[in-house]
Amino acid sequence: MSKYDLLPCTHRTHKSVKDCTYAHERLALEARIVRHLIRSLKAAGWKPFAVWTGDKEFVRNETETMDAVFSVDEAAVVFRSADSARKHSVMIVLGNGIDCITDWGFDPAGLDNFDATMDKITDEISERYG
Repeated sequence: MSKYDLLPCTHRTHKSVKDCTYAHERLALEARIVRHLIRSLKAAGWKPFAVWTGDKEFVRNETETMDAVFSVDEAAVVFRSADSARKHSVMIVLGNGIDCITDWGFDPAGLDNFDATMDKITDEISERYG
């Protein structure tokens, strides 16, 4: 369980995610989806490099990436290939629930297979969390 699963509630009557309703459940779902995205891309050779949240914030790991993404409503996470030759962005919009991964950039020629990897990951997310 991460801190995103038990964010402090702003409603005076709720003490935890279990006591709250849709908003907290949605946020916990989005945290699981973003974490799944980061780990799946890492396994495929893509590491988070930066997060655009209005300003460019460089990140080194999953925790820093999650912190940056969940500090705003919209963020673009930049992933870099293992050889650092290629970069692609994935747009995340919180509030969209299972559809929080809204878009990603890719090479139209498909030379680095990023689009196919993202298609596979989004299919996994739909099966697992949908």
